[in-house]
Amino acid sequence: MRIQFELTDEKAKELDAFMAVLGITTKRDLFENALSFLEWAVKEIQANPDRVIGSIDEQNESYKELQMAIFSNARSFAREKKKETKSPSFV
Repeated sequence: MRIQFELTDEKAKELDAFMAVLGITTKRDLFENALSFLEWAVKEIQANPDRVIGSIDEQNESYKELQMAIFSNARSFAREKKKETKSPSFV
């Protein structure tokens, strides 16, 4: 399958600079890594809708939650699925 994206010249330069920081040489590698991270995060939320995805600062014993609309959507979906499995079925 072939996927194409249209980016502004500025956004394309930002993407290239980001890839250099990560040591990634192809956009395919970037896409696959980004998708792997996203899949992991959603699976964590699906396993426990009360779980948050975030960054831990061990030195200061604090964390910062990564808030994204897609995580909220995944959380809502997981909670609905949880309700469905707890509801008694009357047949």
